[in-house]
Amino acid sequence: MGILIVFLISALGAALGAAPSAQAHRPPGIAYPPSSCAARVSTALVPQGGSLTVLGCGFAPQSPVSIDVLSSVVHLTTVRADRNGDVVAEVTLPKAIEEGPHTIRLTGENPDGTERVQKVGIEVCEDGHGAPPSPPAGTGGHEAGGLAGTGLSGTTFTVVAAGLLLSVGSLTLLLVRSRRRRARAS
Repeated sequence: MGILIVFLISALGAALGAAPSAQAHRPPGIAYPPSSCAARVSTALVPQGGSLTVLGCGFAPQSPVSIDVLSSVVHLTTVRADRNGDVVAEVTLPKAIEEGPHTIRLTGENPDGTERVQKVGIEVCEDGHGAPPSPPAGTGGHEAGGLAGTGLSGTTFTVVAAGLLLSVGSLTLLLVRSRRRRARAS
């Protein structure tokens, strides 16, 4: 029984310790998890002359990142990645951009000095027919420059909390049974 309690406490400690630490201790400019590091936009449907927020990640810290719209290349802006290699920029599309599918391209440098290119698709619609901008995915509804993430997502928190409650309930049940056995033996 003592082994079971030690196991439960160890598992709980590992779950609590592992969830936020992978994000909190990442090296600057390295995305976590790596597969989720991709360019994103605040809205995929943008009117001609409309604005949207562009997000990128995994760039060399403090390095310049060029943001362009493709079909025919139109340079929108150049911004500097933050100390973590992340980019957040509000850009306005030219009114002359044709309706239809386009690609937003972010071009910069990886932390190792090689070229880094990220792309994300958008749909340009006739001026005045676009959807209102929605918050960028992963920002929790905050605009650029909003609150920083803690590294503990809502799903992770729920799983950890459920595990904690399950562990505490199991431990309580084991202690109650142990006391009953001792009382009967006496």
